[in-house]
Amino acid sequence: PAKLCCLILPLAGCTARAVPYSPSADDYVRQIWNTDSGLPDSSVTSIAQTPDGYLWIGTLHGGLARFDGSSFVTFEPGNTPELRSIEIHKLLVDTSGTLWIGNVEGGLISCRDGRFNFEYWNNDTPRSWVAGIVAEHPGEIEFSSQLGLIFRRIQGDQTNHWQTLAPANAWPSPNFCEDANGTIWYGTRDNHLAQLRGTNAVTLPHPPGLNSPVVNALARDAHGRIWVATPDHLACWNCDAFVDQTPTHEPGSFVIQYMLP
Repeated sequence: PAKLCCLILPLAGCTARAVPYSPSADDYVRQIWNTDSGLPDSSVTSIAQTPDGYLWIGTLHGGLARFDGSSFVTFEPGNTPELRSIEIHKLLVDTSGTLWIGNVEGGLISCRDGRFNFEYWNNDTPRSWVAGIVAEHPGEIEFSSQLGLIFRRIQGDQTNHWQTLAPANAWPSPNFCEDANGTIWYGTRDNHLAQLRGTNAVTLPHPPGLNSPVVNALARDAHGRIWVATPDHLACWNCDAFVDQTPTHEPGSFVIQYMLP
């Protein structure tokens, strides 16, 4: 059965001058927490940390747990009705520090300052299982699902309005990326690029600056720039065209299958 494991690295002592430090396996202390330690279920599905330092652990059959470094507090429908399920699929934290909880039944719950709110429900599972946060703007947040949907929440004065978008021909497990101008990029099932502009999806059969329309990987960096990898090139979007960033500019010497920001 799965268990929750944490690695703790002790601080190195202070010295008069900086010395390169390469930790070895002996420098780590391993501690295991399981159901005997207070973890509500041994099937851990997701872990996230909020700005207050708490670790949140989602489990498949035991609800949600909050960990302060020594003990667990469990949240489940019996004491937190907003969860509506003990089966937690995904945990995410947005830039404001709000914890978002996706359950297996397709529900999405938020937790801010200790208050839980049931936000949204889509029973088209597993297609609607929440996968990640695509974009955040004042009063608006967008989530991606496991199989190609986008959920957009627009905050109102009295209530929140939700939109469900199904970008045309999206990858089965798409990596939606928003650029600095608010356009969402994604890959299609035939490995081409497409954009979501508002609610309209537009396929780019011949993206300017790319040597090939076939795209293996897509990512967004911390500056909002869109990067793509074709079978033998790496390129970055520069407002109106892609600019070749292939290392040493020697096509064919490597193949990129995945990129992380």
